[in-house]
Amino acid sequence: MTIRVVARWATAVAALVVITIVVAADRQTLPLLLQRAYTYPAGDKVGHFVLFGGLAFLAALGFPRRTQALVGVSLPVSTLVIVVLVTLEETSQAWFPGRTASLWDLLASYAGIAAGAAAVKVIERRTAVA
Repeated sequence: MTIRVVARWATAVAALVVITIVVAADRQTLPLLLQRAYTYPAGDKVGHFVLFGGLAFLAALGFPRRTQALVGVSLPVSTLVIVVLVTLEETSQAWFPGRTASLWDLLASYAGIAAGAAAVKVIERRTAVA
């Protein structure tokens, strides 16, 4: 099994984890551990960065072949899909009681996505990932 295949499976698992967390947040039933992360200064921003950065890393590693040029940079389509979904999810929070759409959360998510995709580019340049 190649690293690409492993990354594809890991992307599916990570996506399910993200979906579970989003649904739990929308229903105001986050596990205590995640609730506690919000009590720390910028804890939710770190969560956005790590969660979506990890997902973008796995997706870019697992699905690198299809790319799209954007602002002079060739990005995996999987990364762009994650950007769109994250934007829609953050915007949708305006319609859920107890949730707040936040530009800062969205920017933390974008930063994580960029870092995850960039990390894959660095790995691909330094190694022969097939």
